[in-house]
Amino acid sequence: MRAYNKKIILFFVFTFFLVGILTIPESSAQDVIPSWIKNNAGWWADDKITENEFLRAIEYLIKN
Repeated sequence: MRAYNKKIILFFVFTFFLVGILTIPESSAQDVIPSWIKNNAGWWADDKITENEFLRAIEYLIKN
């Protein structure tokens, strides 16, 4: 159950993150979301990477 709750929380965090980015004009949004983050999100959704790996990628994006 706990892993399920973490996935739900991460899903909402990522969703709010994307909603914030989607309010940016389209030409700028492509520069804001790197392709590697999109790949990581897909891998995380497919359980190919752990939640911690996905979180570290999001943290890196925020810091840099």
